Amino acid sequence: MIKNIVAKRYSSVLVGSYAKKDLSKLEETIKDLLKLFASEPKIKEFFISPAIDRKDKLEVIDTLIEESGLDDKMHNFFKLLVENNRIFFLDEIFTEVLNAIHKTKDINFFKLETARKLNKKTINQIKKFVKSYVGGTIEFDNIMNKQLVGGFFVYNNDLALDGSVRKNLETFVKEL
Repeated sequence: MIKNIVAKRYSSVLVGSYAKKDLSKLEETIKDLLKLFASEPKIKEFFISPAIDRKDKLEVIDTLIEESGLDDKMHNFFKLLVENNRIFFLDEIFTEVLNAIHKTKDINFFKLETARKLNKKTINQIKKFVKSYVGGTIEFDNIMNKQLVGGFFVYNNDLALDGSVRKNLETFVKEL
């Protein structure tokens, strides 16, 4: 719970500091940083380690920002996270930053779980179904879930739609 509150507050501050026209650049920056942390986990471990002094973390941030070419807002944001001892919320904050950017662009990202890979026509039908619940553009991150017999399960932080065979059978049995 506290992670969500902290992440939403910090992400709101970061997104609010950028002009709407610069949000796409911020989105790419966040995605690049997430890829960097995924490919080099030692960097993230360094920043979230309570054993490493804040001063050392700030020095590394200064060096990384200088070498990477990130803007002053991101530089100040990282320093703020370290100074306020919130750097260990980085994943949650970045997720919320992406969510906030997508909301301003009226894009809704969902995870789409299916038993097998779907063709474009089926994905478009599911998008149409989801669109009846939310407006804007619908984008999916398709995940294979072998536990699903068939159908789909679509969800994000705000909505979950269960179109799985199991759910349909359970509903059918209840109606009998």
